[in-house]
Amino acid sequence: MDEHVRQLVEALRHPDVSRAQTHAFVRSFLRPRGLDVPCTPLLADALERAADQPRPPVRDSLGARMLRVAVFPVAVLLRLMEFGGGNGLLSRKGLAEAWNRLGHNSRGILRQVVIRPARAVLWAVRRIAALSRRAIRRIVYWCITTPRRGLRLVRHLRYQVAVRLRGDGQA
Repeated sequence: MDEHVRQLVEALRHPDVSRAQTHAFVRSFLRPRGLDVPCTPLLADALERAADQPRPPVRDSLGARMLRVAVFPVAVLLRLMEFGGGNGLLSRKGLAEAWNRLGHNSRGILRQVVIRPARAVLWAVRRIAALSRRAIRRIVYWCITTPRRGLRLVRHLRYQVAVRLRGDGQA
């Protein structure tokens, strides 16, 4: 910081030296064709030449394509949020408006990439939940009835043993 302050003091004490350095920089770096030549047409010509040059086609990598597919549902959700407006994101009117504004290809991709997998996941979750409920009911039933069944089995066994030991009738 001290060196910077010294440089500022020198530039303010000797403005002619500073001005000469600035002009030399502008002449050599910023305006190499001369100070009297306007630079806007030169810049426009350079941009047009750069635009006319052929470019190799951009090829997406497999990772970029997979990332695009993974991010697509987020993009669609953001688009739905934008179209929802005052009606709200999940209102029927907002969703219908967003759906209609999407192009035919976008709707097809949305159906295949988001809607069908989401429906499959929901079906699987519902099926697993139903099977879980059934399994839990059976476990609870057996937990409740097993002691009673065990006691009944022990009583029956005790009766059969007593009948055999006494020798009364047929068991």
